[in-house]
Amino acid sequence: MKRLVLLSLLFATMPNYAATLNINIEGQQVRFENAITLGGNQYTLSDWSIANGLTTTSQFLPSAFVTDKPDTMTLTSNAGQSVQAAIAVNGLQYNTASNPYTRGDNKFVTPTCSQSQLSGNIVTLGDSDTQNCSANFSLEYSQSVTPFYFYRPTFNIDTTSLLNSLQGQAKGVFTATIPADIKYYYRSSGGALTYRILPDVFTVNIDYTPNSLESIDVSGDGVLSPVYDTTNHTVSAQTTFNITAIGQFSTGLSMTLLTNKFELTSASGNTSIPYSIHCNEANCEDTDWVKNGVNQLDNNQTSYVIQSPSSVINFDLNVNYQNIPSTDVETGTYSGNFTVMFEQLY
Repeated sequence: MKRLVLLSLLFATMPNYAATLNINIEGQQVRFENAITLGGNQYTLSDWSIANGLTTTSQFLPSAFVTDKPDTMTLTSNAGQSVQAAIAVNGLQYNTASNPYTRGDNKFVTPTCSQSQLSGNIVTLGDSDTQNCSANFSLEYSQSVTPFYFYRPTFNIDTTSLLNSLQGQAKGVFTATIPADIKYYYRSSGGALTYRILPDVFTVNIDYTPNSLESIDVSGDGVLSPVYDTTNHTVSAQTTFNITAIGQFSTGLSMTLLTNKFELTSASGNTSIPYSIHCNEANCEDTDWVKNGVNQLDNNQTSYVIQSPSSVINFDLNVNYQNIPSTDVETGTYSGNFTVMFEQLY
């Protein structure tokens, strides 16, 4: 009677590079640096891990991981803060390159993965319940070949849940690592079905910046309507710009004056009126930005500081000139402008 002999052997292998997922988050904007979507919340890495020194075989039975993986990962920042994030490693892809094969049935190993797909040279395995599973098929080769050349994990990430997990955290790099040893079966040269384990780890690096500036709205007509003091023979005027910043802010706004001339010039160009810019609210780091045409800010920079995270920042800038002698001005139109650069405050 012919007997099937199943040998469970663990082979030493050359160290593998860790499969690393890199994510950049600014405010509510999530950017995967090296991942591609498989649909929905499913992703895989855009780069492959190289499988070195594999034993050649005439039959390859793809499997996923040695052990099941958790539905969440503990991310720890470089400052020592920890959060639980809904990141689940739930599958694996193999790349068999150009090896010609015939698809066979897996009659040897259970459980089988709920997702078992074979498309060209790519094998995709996945299961939300168990990751210690195998394909429901095998790949049969007409001669002994290297069963596959590359592999990479697949994972599930709910980006909304991830953002919620990081809410309130400071800027930093958050990292998590879990074992991701993979396991595959193959037919040995002696005819026995055996398996091999490739030690690996899955690492997630999230570069997190809680602040993001999505838009700036400036309202106000910018018209300085003169008010004359006939007793003292002076003229004054003021106008207000309302600033509304939309985004995700944990500390506030940084503002830089990009203009170095703060005066209104007459249409003739013969006279000018220096003006002032004030931010009179308590959150303003500097009340006087410009005073009578002279910049008051160190390095042209100032900030609007908030005490708790917010998605909206709103404040007024007052532009004015006061008590200009009427002998210093002429009848007609004066004009001028200034430029402010708004950024997230880190």
